[in-house]
Amino acid sequence: MTINYFLKRVVYFLVFIIAASPLIVSETFSPFVLGKAIWFRSTMWMLALIGGFLFIKNSRLSPEKNIGFLLLGVLIIIQIFSSIFGLNTINSFWGSMTRMNGVIQSASFLIFSVILFSIFRTMKEWINILRIIVCVGLLVSILGFLESFNIHFPNFLNIPFSIKTLDQPFEGISSTLGNPVYVSWYLVMISMLCLTLIVYEYSPEKNIQKNLNNKFSFLYISTILFSFYSLIINFSRGSIISISIGLIFFLSVTLYMTKNKRNKLVLSFIILLILCSPTILFLSPKIENDGENKKYEIVLKRIPEVKDYEMVIDGVYYSDYLGRGGKVQLERLGLSYDDYNDKDLEKKILNGEISNEDLCTENVLFQKWIMNIESVFQECTSLYILIDKIPGEFSKSILHSFHFGERPLTIKASINSWINNPIIGIGPENFSINYYKIFEFDNYLESRTLMDDPHNSLLKILSELGIAGLIMATLSYSYIFYISIKKIIKSENKFFWILISTLLITYFINSLLQFSSFSNQLVMSFLIAFIIRSSIGFKKRELFDDEINIDQSKIIYTSIVSIILVISIYSSFLIYASSSKMVDSTYTIDEYQKNVNIFPSLSTEPRTEMIEIINNNFQEFKIDLDYLVKIVDEEYELSLIYHPDYYPSLYQFGIFYYEVSKYKKGYHQRLKEIVEKTNIIAPDIQPSLDLRIRESIISGDNNKFKEFYFEWKEKIAREEIDVISVRGKHYFRDRGEDFFDTYYESIK
Repeated sequence: MTINYFLKRVVYFLVFIIAASPLIVSETFSPFVLGKAIWFRSTMWMLALIGGFLFIKNSRLSPEKNIGFLLLGVLIIIQIFSSIFGLNTINSFWGSMTRMNGVIQSASFLIFSVILFSIFRTMKEWINILRIIVCVGLLVSILGFLESFNIHFPNFLNIPFSIKTLDQPFEGISSTLGNPVYVSWYLVMISMLCLTLIVYEYSPEKNIQKNLNNKFSFLYISTILFSFYSLIINFSRGSIISISIGLIFFLSVTLYMTKNKRNKLVLSFIILLILCSPTILFLSPKIENDGENKKYEIVLKRIPEVKDYEMVIDGVYYSDYLGRGGKVQLERLGLSYDDYNDKDLEKKILNGEISNEDLCTENVLFQKWIMNIESVFQECTSLYILIDKIPGEFSKSILHSFHFGERPLTIKASINSWINNPIIGIGPENFSINYYKIFEFDNYLESRTLMDDPHNSLLKILSELGIAGLIMATLSYSYIFYISIKKIIKSENKFFWILISTLLITYFINSLLQFSSFSNQLVMSFLIAFIIRSSIGFKKRELFDDEINIDQSKIIYTSIVSIILVISIYSSFLIYASSSKMVDSTYTIDEYQKNVNIFPSLSTEPRTEMIEIINNNFQEFKIDLDYLVKIVDEEYELSLIYHPDYYPSLYQFGIFYYEVSKYKKGYHQRLKEIVEKTNIIAPDIQPSLDLRIRESIISGDNNKFKEFYFEWKEKIAREEIDVISVRGKHYFRDRGEDFFDTYYESIK
């Protein structure tokens, strides 16, 4: 066995290990994200080191010059400049434990693509790599299939990194990616790769049966079937839209290329059918209207006296005077909540004790209206019940087809961030810092979600990297797409490249609608290397020199990569050590503090969690108050260094110093300082007003307290949502006002 052969086998093994990253779940905080990133970065630098040895031995493996990687390299440089001059350099470079993005991750993906581009130069090698990616996708889809039957794959060996699935708080299949949306997007890409490989290996000289006897056909078809099952169950609207647009592109190009009139007619009909498919969304208004009729029929039967009621608020007439129900709506109607609330039935609903047969009975529907539970009447219409028989999330997608969630707020925050930093943006992964600033009080009451990403690639790049980043990202992706289009024109296997182009389109459309997870980015890094390699040209055989060719530049390269490898593995160990301990609830506070600061750059979430634990158990921890305050003081100072504008952390510190100020008056000033900071970051949201009220209590300023208290009562009265619904279970929302009511009664 030659050293070249051995090194090449090692490279194949490491590429396989990296390709398997979507399967990896770690015993850490954010197990579906953190472990994959650590696994990838550490293995990638091992690959870079082995690649360096190959470059030393084989001068012809040095990367050829090309525009694609030059554009992507400039984009990384813009990211670095944006990070340095952005809102938080540390955050931009390292990201957070829940995302693990940032400059470090982007640079790692680029280096990985360059290594693949340099080492793998034959089409045969690349087809094998794409098959490996498909194999991983098949395992992800099979685990998702089992998950749909509540069969979860555990960590049998109890090792730090394993293949396992967990019961997630989502309706749908999460598999090893942790979120149905991520699974859907990833499996769309995998399915497209399967079709691409089927087309590549299809031989016109053989009939369909002989083509299907190909030893890899079973792999491709199985992957498509299991992936399709997961896509149907999840019914992610972003993925469905991207598939539809990609399919229109594929059929349109095929229509242009074909000369057979019958084929043109069939393709035109299919395209027209896809274009008309959004009309299914018009079922939503029908369901909504039937639900409204059912609501008025049931409610007016029990409360006939409100039949002729006219609801006018601030001079605005509302035709739906029954609304969603709940205490606020009943008060508007001049009714008492307690007069109509069935406490026994309420308890059964909250405990999930209502049988499926009774879900749509009039008593249950009326009680849910009293409790202000959303969409109960629509879900009991005959049309919805019929659609709901379709497996998966199809019915919910129809019912909520025009619901944009927090998207209007993310758009507003992104545009504001770009306007204030138009050239190079606010820095990667700093979106959440500006997100709270655009919240109004009612926005927060309705959302209560801290979005750390715009969920739109164009808005993300524009806000985080400015116009410079958007231009460079557009040029980079356009160049990759241009190569694939060029290959359609010049290549003999045109359908292969049409499908590659279609895959790029589906990825782009998906990126406009949702966050691109690690697994999707990994597949794209493989594709980018493959497409750029195709533009340079594939070799007919592997390129290896018999003689060792060593020069100074290669020695320097290997030395630098070796150092980075050691640093990467060491930092990964620290990140893992810090995060893995977060899943253990047996730690004392001083042990938790040591854990938080193992890797300070990623300390945002663990530090916030630590302070929240202290706040939730303050009476227990205050036994040794001086020591407790010492620890929290240290953490507060560190938070100002590493993540000074992270609102959830500041809020938890504010709650802590409010409690401490009752015993140590000197800490009133620190509470006041935090109140000022939160009012700068997000002056108009509920938690900021909460801290202002608490600070006025500590200061003894009753006039200020009453001013804030009345503001609180006036604003909270507009909140109509009383019950939170999660996976079929219902919880009364804690408005947090009981304590303030008690204090007000004591001073009025």
